[in-house]
Amino acid sequence: MRIWNRLARKAGEYWRLTLFPVGTVINAWGNSYYDTPYRYLGLLPFFAGGAIALYGAKVLNDLPLWDVLAVRLGTPRWRHLRGNLRLLLGAAVPLAFLHHARFSIGRVVHGVAQPSDFELAAGALFWIWIMLSVGGSNVEPKDSPFERLPGRITRAARVRVLANWAGVAAAALYFYPRLLSAYPAQTVSLGATFAVALVVVMHKVYARVRKLCTQVHAASQSLRRDLDELAAADPAAPATGPQSAARRSWDTLSRSLHTRLDSGYPRFGVAFLREMVVADLEARVLAAIDAMPGEPDAAKQVHEDLAAIIRACDERIDVVA
Repeated sequence: MRIWNRLARKAGEYWRLTLFPVGTVINAWGNSYYDTPYRYLGLLPFFAGGAIALYGAKVLNDLPLWDVLAVRLGTPRWRHLRGNLRLLLGAAVPLAFLHHARFSIGRVVHGVAQPSDFELAAGALFWIWIMLSVGGSNVEPKDSPFERLPGRITRAARVRVLANWAGVAAAALYFYPRLLSAYPAQTVSLGATFAVALVVVMHKVYARVRKLCTQVHAASQSLRRDLDELAAADPAAPATGPQSAARRSWDTLSRSLHTRLDSGYPRFGVAFLREMVVADLEARVLAAIDAMPGEPDAAKQVHEDLAAIIRACDERIDVVA
């Protein structure tokens, strides 16, 4: 009975894993109706199966297997390699959608597309927009957060631009054949409108990144100066004022570190630093503030982390963004 209870408990914890293959099969079944007269009827199992598979896939992160592998492959070299593999796999999924619709996209580019080609190309770009918008933060490497920060900032901006371009292009491909038949004289102006929209969304993303990096740069420098003043203070004198100033500087920096680089929406985009990294940095900053001025070297590691943040922002400073 004890073994049965143990198995039942494990089954209760991981029963959702079965939903991943079930949802995948349902999704593929719905997709098989795409080139049939029941195309729109197949959308129901297609979307329902995708939702079921995603719901079941969330349990994968809780499997004990990952804890075992984390111990076995926990060296810095393997962590770095795992981070690079996450990026490669994250890029492979959108490329697979492009590969699936490559012939339809090619016919659209060469001006020989049929209505079904526009729909397939629009559908592929729509899913790419979804994946890049939602999954950007999930594929970011978790090792060496401060060393990888310049690449994180660059990827966040470029992925957001690609996602927005994919979304605008999906809308254009979906509405173009419908608007062409209804308003043939306005196709040039509509194309120019979509082109302007692409430029505007790219400009807004990069302006947001530059503005946030400028704020982080200024807040990091302010915190470093406050920590230096606190370390140089007289240990025998009350340090309430310098400590309060350092804590206020950290509060300002913390808000910026939690802000998303490429989007103002909580579910979309990449935060400047992951929440766990910010929490760890906060613990060390507050511990250093409490230890000084009695221990002048208490903030040595904090200074190194802040220096890495400042270096990552140096080339992206724009005080008028």
